[in-house]
Amino acid sequence: MGLHVNGPHRSFDATPGPGELVSTLLEEAGLALNMRCGGHGTCNGCRVILESGTFAGKDGEFSVPDGKPIEVRSCQIRTTESPGCLTVPATSLIETSAQIEDAFSFPDFPFSPSVSRVALQLPDPRETEHRSLRMHVGDLVRTAGVRGPLEFTPTALRELGEALRNEAKLLDLALARTSSVHRVLSARAGEEARHFWGIAVDIGTTTVAAVLVDLADGRLLRRAARYNAQIEKADDVASRISYSCRSPQALEELRRLVVHRTINPMIAELCRAEDGTTADVLRVAVSGNTVMMHLLMGISPGGIGRFPFRPVETHFRPVNARGAGFAVHPEAFLDIVPSVAGYVGGDIVSDLLLSVGAQRDANMLLIDIGTNGEIVLCTPMGMWVCATAAGPAFEGHGTLSGCRAASGAIEHLSIDEHDTLAYTTVGGEQPIGICGTGIIDFIAEARRRGWLDRRGRFDLERLRALGRHTTIPAGNGVQFHGCIIAFAEENPAGQPIIVCEPDIAQVLKAKAAIYAGIRALMAECHLIMEDLDRLVLAGGFGRHINLANAIMLGLLPDVPVERYEMIGNGSLGGACRVLLDGAAAAACDAIACEPHIVELNLIPNFEDDFIDSMMIPHDSEDEFPGVVAELAALGREP
Repeated sequence: MGLHVNGPHRSFDATPGPGELVSTLLEEAGLALNMRCGGHGTCNGCRVILESGTFAGKDGEFSVPDGKPIEVRSCQIRTTESPGCLTVPATSLIETSAQIEDAFSFPDFPFSPSVSRVALQLPDPRETEHRSLRMHVGDLVRTAGVRGPLEFTPTALRELGEALRNEAKLLDLALARTSSVHRVLSARAGEEARHFWGIAVDIGTTTVAAVLVDLADGRLLRRAARYNAQIEKADDVASRISYSCRSPQALEELRRLVVHRTINPMIAELCRAEDGTTADVLRVAVSGNTVMMHLLMGISPGGIGRFPFRPVETHFRPVNARGAGFAVHPEAFLDIVPSVAGYVGGDIVSDLLLSVGAQRDANMLLIDIGTNGEIVLCTPMGMWVCATAAGPAFEGHGTLSGCRAASGAIEHLSIDEHDTLAYTTVGGEQPIGICGTGIIDFIAEARRRGWLDRRGRFDLERLRALGRHTTIPAGNGVQFHGCIIAFAEENPAGQPIIVCEPDIAQVLKAKAAIYAGIRALMAECHLIMEDLDRLVLAGGFGRHINLANAIMLGLLPDVPVERYEMIGNGSLGGACRVLLDGAAAAACDAIACEPHIVELNLIPNFEDDFIDSMMIPHDSEDEFPGVVAELAALGREP
């Protein structure tokens, strides 16, 4: 058979055999479909439009009527011997141009890299009599101040052989420190200047970011970021777990996608940009959620996907990076920031490493907002942590015109006293959709101007008078009310960008989950919001959010904005810290063992708090609810 495919960027002809999944055919042709459900047919991410031909579905073969295209999920449709034609909408492809957060900040710390450099002057070989060069180099290393047992890797011994054969005068040693031994990774002849690098990597479910670090002086040389190639098979954590459990081959496929298709090209890109090679990378440190770390190591995360959400391992010991698939120096080690539990990963431990420090005499709340919202409450009495399912609304999924923070996404929005709506887009491009920070701005601004009531319902007369009202058919004669954010002529695709009432409901559910989780932790410690001395927001979403609007919406606690701090990509910063601070790995181990896990489903008032948090609590920035009710609930005097 022959199949003609019309794509958003190119068209082509294919000749698949009968019975081939259409989604597989398209992926093999290089189209990155949005398979966020892992190919189970439970989402519309991979939908295509069948224009003509005969195809096979779950209920048998069917033909496309002339002039009546059919929209289907490509992961549920197979080819037949009949020729056909289909169209792939742009919305069915993964957006790979979104901005990826790779900025972070951390406090001062002593520079003590996990791999140190030692330069040695070699004496005349005739002066060392019959002792081995290894023994003589060991003595020189100890003379240079290195204490404890010393081991030489096979690569270092081979390089010593080359140095001896060539009668080298200088040696450039790379020493990796562990708790019990110094390991000589490399012993290169030092007549030429050599690079001495490490790579820090944040492995997110959606994106991966990396930093090239100079281990000789602590400089952050260059950054790179790209999408995690695993999203070609499954979009979120749950679907990734499901996909990996299909077979050992599926698990290995996900491991190779993140290591060989995502991280290794980034390493090569970074090294080339600094006129080096991947062999100059002597240490790798990675941080990410618990599921990503299991997939990285080729370990099934299936136990995390069902109660009691139990991981195989939370504290991975350093392993050989080359053995784990990384294209780096053959003796380089891979450090993995430990996790707390199945749904509280090393990314949160990294956030805490950067934000907690020695300040344990204050009450600090750490919030990492994403599809899963992780919340940590640090007090002088200890740490409490929970994870709450916020859903995809904050990341631009599940809403009518939602998109990731790609070029052209509406990221900020305002409505003035004359009801004039203005917005800014990522990169200043024409609007293509609205991302999470933009929709938060819209809800807060619309509530402030009276376009919305506290339940998230529109003032329809107001919208009609402004020419921004529209309706969206929902089937069975039902219509949803919406507000036009950008008109069709403003959008390059000629489609209006709309926020409808179900979109607002999704965001209010997401913010209610976060806020109810915060209230649960605070109640666990008998604290109220005013007791918080610091509030730390981690991640790209927290870095770009409009704080006043998030507080007004009821997503974040209504305390003075001066108490808030944004640390950016704390996960990447934590991995970087592990490379540059020899004490950081032990600190991470200690942090990961400290938090008390709070199971929200076991909290009696959590469901009530969730429902109470569904409303928009404020009309303006000046309206802040008092603390009397909170104090009374805890039995404390105002």
